[in-house]
Amino acid sequence: MLLYCLQYGICFDIDGVVARGLSPIPEAVEAFQMLCDKKSGRPKVPFVFLTNGFGSARVKAQRLQNWLQCEVIHAPLASDLNILPQFVIG
Repeated sequence: MLLYCLQYGICFDIDGVVARGLSPIPEAVEAFQMLCDKKSGRPKVPFVFLTNGFGSARVKAQRLQNWLQCEVIHAPLASDLNILPQFVIG
């Protein structure tokens, strides 16, 4: 069995890249269909979502999961400059 570790991942901003307001961007939904396994909903490539928008991070994570049909797990990330909600997939 060949084991390997991916040396890369993709970071997506939510506002203006994945969605505009409360609506997903159709091309983003189409792109995520290629990045996620259709049967399991798990990502083929590791990626994260970042936003500096306010509001409930858990609600945003659930909304992303519904829009993209891909597993989205919420995990907070704090930096010394500010606090950004981070959504980790996979």
